[in-house]
Amino acid sequence: VGTVVGAYLGGPVSKALKGSKKAVIAAFIVMIAMLLISRVSYTQMMVVVVCMTIAQAGYGLIYAVIPAMYGDCVVYSEWKTGMRSDGSMYSMYTFSRKIGSTIASSGLAFSLGLVGYVSGENVVQTAEAVKGIYYVCNAIPTICYGLILVGIGLIFNLDKKKTDQMYAEMAAKREAAQK
Repeated sequence: VGTVVGAYLGGPVSKALKGSKKAVIAAFIVMIAMLLISRVSYTQMMVVVVCMTIAQAGYGLIYAVIPAMYGDCVVYSEWKTGMRSDGSMYSMYTFSRKIGSTIASSGLAFSLGLVGYVSGENVVQTAEAVKGIYYVCNAIPTICYGLILVGIGLIFNLDKKKTDQMYAEMAAKREAAQK
């Protein structure tokens, strides 16, 4: 439910906030929710459910606004270099998502092994393994979304003013080229 709500909010948020602020806000929401979850135990299920719903809304928002940010990257690249490279940019986007998925699934399997998870039927996990699984499921997403905050907040620093300027200059350049 949270993911659907977050994805639905992607359109209005993208219209209201240009540039990287929309993804920074979404990543911050997820990170705070995951930090709250890491501070409570799974015996407090209502707190966990509420925090996970908030985190899922942040996930949905991120997945809805990231494609708009890639569009901004294409225009930014053209604005800086004078060459439009849609195909290269979108293929890098697709490739990076595949690499990210591979790292995420491999990293999860590796992390579960490190904390002592034992697979199989009728296996009872040790208390250390359960605690480790809890931290793997909370710490890793929190760290990753912290890195997203740093990456998007500091590296991809297209704010509304810069984005509006970029689009206006590119529109004027295209209009002049048609005359």
